[in-house]
Amino acid sequence: MESNDFTSVIPTAITVSYPRIFTDIPYATEIWTYLKKKTLVKPYIPNDVLSVELEARYKLIDKLLEDTGIHQVLELASGYSQRGLIFAKEYSYKYIELDLNKVVNLKKEIINNISAMPDSLKIVSGDATSKYD
Repeated sequence: MESNDFTSVIPTAITVSYPRIFTDIPYATEIWTYLKKKTLVKPYIPNDVLSVELEARYKLIDKLLEDTGIHQVLELASGYSQRGLIFAKEYSYKYIELDLNKVVNLKKEIINNISAMPDSLKIVSGDATSKYD
């Protein structure tokens, strides 16, 4: 049971995936192409604006994960990030992503269409702010 309605942030998760297509982040184009076909949300970032910032943030988090030596990750509000797929598939991390049900369902569909779902990647729905989840 979701105690709060956070569905208004779902378009942000979709919009943030768009500038990634202007980077070398793996699966960015595939994820955006699938989102574009499956959703009515149009990015409010009209071009490559923010792509440098998003790429830098993305790669900094990747580097921090690699440098820690930790191979188990719980990512909250993962959106349509491909990090879990990459780290589970390429580096055998145990990776759990938590997000809203609508995001989780579409993300699983996307991953199953662009790659095999790694056994060590779990994508679960829930509300991290709820005492019921």
